[in-house]
Amino acid sequence: MAMHWRDIVSEDRQRGRKNYSLNRKGAELISNVIKQKDQTDKLVDIAETLGRFLAEGYNEAITTSQIRNVFGEVRKTEMEWKRDSEASWVRLQLLRPKLAYTAKKDNKARAIIFRDVLSTAILNVEGKTENFQRFVNLFEAILAYHRASGGR
Repeated sequence: MAMHWRDIVSEDRQRGRKNYSLNRKGAELISNVIKQKDQTDKLVDIAETLGRFLAEGYNEAITTSQIRNVFGEVRKTEMEWKRDSEASWVRLQLLRPKLAYTAKKDNKARAIIFRDVLSTAILNVEGKTENFQRFVNLFEAILAYHRASGGR
């Protein structure tokens, strides 16, 4: 069964503007794919759903360069993780304020979801190497599906 973005994201309107937030089911799905082995199919479904969602709506869409800026930090952290997982864990945690700043600065509805999804995933890494690798896989897949869905 195909996943719909409403399985992950809640939508409401205030003063004619759409607001999105990560719903409880979405947070649980993300937590599960980061913390549990053998969730690859679910990880791909979530990434496809989020990648498409983040690429939708010309004025609301998050750009590929915005995603890649954050992804570059994750790649650097990944390279350092093998040498010093504790310092890399701290660096990964510090990505959360950067995501918050980016979401506020861009003032796009989908940037808020991007922040919420990655922050939730980061919190579920819990400093564990196998969880970190699943986080990287999720992020890579979201980026790929965003681009495949016409993300600019």
